[in-house]
Amino acid sequence: MERVLTRVEGEGKVLVKVKEGNVIDVEIQITEAPRFFEYIVRGKHINNVVEIVSRVCGLCGVSYMLTATRAFEKCLKIDVPQEVEELRRIIHLAERVKSHVIHVFLLNLPDFLEMPNSFRLGAVNSAMLRNSMKLLTLAVNIMDILGGRTHNVVNIKIGGVYKPPSESDAVKIVKLIKDAIELFKPLADFVLSLKNIPEEKLAKPLMILHGNGYPHVSDEIAFYNSENAEIFDVQNFENVLDVMQRPGKTALLYKYKGQSYIVGPFARFNTSYDRLHGEARDFVSSYGWKPPLKDVRQQIIARVAEILDSLLTLRDFFQNYKPFEIYSPRIEPAKADKLRCVAAVEAPRGILYHRYDIDEKLKVLHCNIITPTAQNILAMEELSQEKLRMLGRAAEHEAAKLTERIVRAFDPCISCSVHVLSSKY
Repeated sequence: MERVLTRVEGEGKVLVKVKEGNVIDVEIQITEAPRFFEYIVRGKHINNVVEIVSRVCGLCGVSYMLTATRAFEKCLKIDVPQEVEELRRIIHLAERVKSHVIHVFLLNLPDFLEMPNSFRLGAVNSAMLRNSMKLLTLAVNIMDILGGRTHNVVNIKIGGVYKPPSESDAVKIVKLIKDAIELFKPLADFVLSLKNIPEEKLAKPLMILHGNGYPHVSDEIAFYNSENAEIFDVQNFENVLDVMQRPGKTALLYKYKGQSYIVGPFARFNTSYDRLHGEARDFVSSYGWKPPLKDVRQQIIARVAEILDSLLTLRDFFQNYKPFEIYSPRIEPAKADKLRCVAAVEAPRGILYHRYDIDEKLKVLHCNIITPTAQNILAMEELSQEKLRMLGRAAEHEAAKLTERIVRAFDPCISCSVHVLSSKY
């Protein structure tokens, strides 16, 4: 039997293998054609690379730009003023709002309402869909002011930004954020009050960027399992991962010390809840939601918390914002024949890692990009198998639906556009 699943980004298939009524394997086949970005940037000057890699993802373009700029700034020892760093963090959080709003209300929520898609949601609750779209429009408008465009923003460069917001921009953004928070809370109330969000034990070890605040940018990575936490430098990320390639997938797979793991909102919420904005923490906990979230399908709760956390952080920033002059540091040629430039940020879906080897003329020799979705694929497969095996023969008729929901809970970004994901068993 084949099923077609929308509400994922990109093209892939979920294959559920059943023998004598029992599920024996679940495989997520990434069938999206390779896009060769790591080859496209070879020979390109680092200034051009920042713009090119932002096109990897329409939703997460800021994450790609920020990771690349941080990688080049670190290896070339370019100092970035604190106000510039903070503004880029704010642009990045605005992206987190936009991405999470799309996933929570348009892609994931229909699963909890036993609806096939958000259009059905609009048919039975038009106010919910209408207000979700209004909230998305406000998030898009904030991105437009901060980034110069709605998607694939153009306001981040090596050493700074092209155009800081003006005082009048800040006034507009504060108004947009105020409207967004007012619109968001009743929508969040609906999600946080759902009675059918699974609460089983269905999770894997967690991995986040380790720092002082809620996970965002850092030079350290933390891995959490049930026994302890390990912290290592982002420079060692590729060295500590087991990398695999399997037939039927155009994506690499990753393990840490032989274990699959989870990156993204579920990992951030469970490890860093105390570092959310206080108002966001109070709001979510008033509905009884606190860490640890036990089931990956509860990621919708973490995303709701992160939307409010980001909006409140943006509000606080722009209420006290003072415009600053454009900062354009001189980028000197490298003082070595070859430099390795490495950085990672917390994209909406989790840890995004870039590594560039560059020559003395600041042109890229080699590049490696490890995306959050690629890191989550094994967890998606293993958790789906675990859930279906727990159900035994009873899973046969629900296998496709259960697997699709677990996969969708991760908000997999298989490519930049929404296509279809077919499932058969």
